[in-house]
Amino acid sequence: MAVVISGVLIWQFADNNENWYLADPIVSVLLSLIILRATWGLLRKVVHVLLEGVPAHIDVHELCRKLEMVPHVTLIHDIHVWTISEGSEMMSAHIIVDKEYTGSYDTILENMRKIVTGDFGIGHVTIQLEHSARLCKEERHHVDHLLSEWESVTSKRKKKQAPAQ
Repeated sequence: MAVVISGVLIWQFADNNENWYLADPIVSVLLSLIILRATWGLLRKVVHVLLEGVPAHIDVHELCRKLEMVPHVTLIHDIHVWTISEGSEMMSAHIIVDKEYTGSYDTILENMRKIVTGDFGIGHVTIQLEHSARLCKEERHHVDHLLSEWESVTSKRKKKQAPAQ
């Protein structure tokens, strides 16, 4: 439509004034700005998905807090939440379980999946259960401050549980 309008303007008025030839690039720039404004929201969503950003409706800190409330879970680390496509989110996490826990890991996993899928609507969940973050091969955990605090707490816990001599 813009091409037709600029073509008609040039055709009608260009004989009298050469400045009418500018109508084509001016209308093209205006049309580009209108298209950019109309698609800006979609463009932002697409870039967010391509960069594997955290979905806006998911609070990762709240997710970790709820997962750490599951019995026998000590610490969540190396957690990632991202969008594959609109309405399709994924989560992966490494979970440290109490070393003394001898029950079924399936129970812990089931409780965690209920939280992740039910409370946060994340459809695909990958959880790696561990007894120590030190054995994890991931280079960056982003929780070094938590790990040192966790080790301090667990060593104090062991001292309390040790029989007095």
